[in-house]
Amino acid sequence: MMSTGAANRRQLLEQGPAFARQIRDALAKNENLAGKPITLEKRLAYAGDVAWAERYFAERGGFSAGGSSRRAANCGTMQKPLFLSEAN
Repeated sequence: MMSTGAANRRQLLEQGPAFARQIRDALAKNENLAGKPITLEKRLAYAGDVAWAERYFAERGGFSAGGSSRRAANCGTMQKPLFLSEAN
């Protein structure tokens, strides 16, 4: 399962930015991806979704399928959950 998830995420990060650009280009023409006209409401919704996706791709640029030791290092000190503490 983990290898499937990693492959799916890698594909999203590799192909997602190009797809976001396709949507941006269509929005600039007030069209959907099928080339049909869209309403202002849909245009605003798509623009918000694309902005979110672009932020995601920018933040995840350094993705590694093997995990990130940097993430673990930035989490601080791990502590035993209260329900597992010896006081109980």
